[in-house]
Amino acid sequence: MPSNADNCLMQRFVFNNFLYLARDDATGHPRLMTLAPWYEAIPRDGSAPAWKAGYKPLSPTALRKTAHEGEAGDGFALLAADGRRVAFDIRVNRTFLDYIAASGTYKASVLQAMASAFQANPASGGVWLPGGSATQEGAVTVKTSWRRFATECPVERMHCEKDSKGHWWGLIGVHLVQKTPILGEMTWATFEHVANAPDCAPGGTRAIAPAPHDPANPDRLLEGGWNLFDWERYRAAGGDGRRCPVPDGAYIYTVAADGQTLQDQGCGAPTAPPLCNTDPRQPLVDGVAHDGFYRINVCRTQPQPPCTGSGSAADVVACLNADFAQHFPPGLAAKWRHYFLVGSEYVLPHPPGTGCFRYDDGPVLTTTPPRSRFPSSCNGLSTSPLVTREGNTAVANTSMETWMQPGTCLVSSPGSTPLMGRDCLACHTPATNPPGWPFGMGDMSFLFDRVRLPAPQEGSP
Repeated sequence: MPSNADNCLMQRFVFNNFLYLARDDATGHPRLMTLAPWYEAIPRDGSAPAWKAGYKPLSPTALRKTAHEGEAGDGFALLAADGRRVAFDIRVNRTFLDYIAASGTYKASVLQAMASAFQANPASGGVWLPGGSATQEGAVTVKTSWRRFATECPVERMHCEKDSKGHWWGLIGVHLVQKTPILGEMTWATFEHVANAPDCAPGGTRAIAPAPHDPANPDRLLEGGWNLFDWERYRAAGGDGRRCPVPDGAYIYTVAADGQTLQDQGCGAPTAPPLCNTDPRQPLVDGVAHDGFYRINVCRTQPQPPCTGSGSAADVVACLNADFAQHFPPGLAAKWRHYFLVGSEYVLPHPPGTGCFRYDDGPVLTTTPPRSRFPSSCNGLSTSPLVTREGNTAVANTSMETWMQPGTCLVSSPGSTPLMGRDCLACHTPATNPPGWPFGMGDMSFLFDRVRLPAPQEGSP
């Protein structure tokens, strides 16, 4: 990827890498299923990780764990249209795993030391994943979301996997994060199944309907309905068949006299009674719930427009998806036709692969919303590279960031900042933090929060 690549090339880059991971390798499985699951990259017994070649099936234990952890950022559980809980899987490539093994960052003591080094000098200290070279790929992370099926998974229109207990799971979402020698900040791309959720309002390519349209034949509705939206429940709740209102009240807060403390955080009244993206802790229609979280209807707050050739960030993605549907790559399994690029984000100019960088994400605290949630301050190092976010800066995946979509305002816990329009970099700041506070993190990766802290010694507080 050249350093002067325009947005079109950047979006093609992530799309092509998604297609590479979707293709079967010698094992007869998509390459993404040969990546190392998080529990192999950071073994639960505290040992050093070792790369294991070949296909790696889904683990029902890990899926159950991630399902109960909920979505990133809010911890809310997402239930599919049939009431079953959506689960998540996180995998890394060999470059990432080998770095963990060589650096010792699978150990809490090493992460603590790297956190101290980052605090001392953010330009060099800390965890910085390899960017690779012309012949060696850089670090890659793939996070996926999965819908469980009671019986057979629809293999003709979805990638399906069976776990070791015989449960069928269908792939409904993919986050693809990758680092290259040029892209020191990584590219942040996300993909979804076309049947996940309709657009909240008219004007996009996935209108509210009893079922999604076939991307290869827009006049035909796909069998099986939506993954995260139930037409009958929507209509029973008063939906007009064109729009699905969301809790879009404005983010409201005040600042205390010290200028540093937020007070009275909340969301204003919505413009219409919400029917989609509602608080999953509150029953809406039928009361189907798991562990205190209710089934809701999901819609996409930022519809993907039709391809017009305008060249805007949204149009570039829309045209790539249209071209993919019309000129499907030969040799690729037909099921992948039912996935699309939601968008990707990156920064310009591309910072080096080692060292903290600052980006334009708003001030730390203002008296007028919106404010930055996790601004990149580089621990006060003003000489850190200053970059600007580019691409789709309001991108969100309906199966992994349901309540973080732009235009949806919810408070996840008392006193917390309302969830609303957070982009990738707003949470994945270029920093190194020790496990336990506020999370284990290295070079924008939350994988390190799975490193186990040492057991407290007897008699310690």
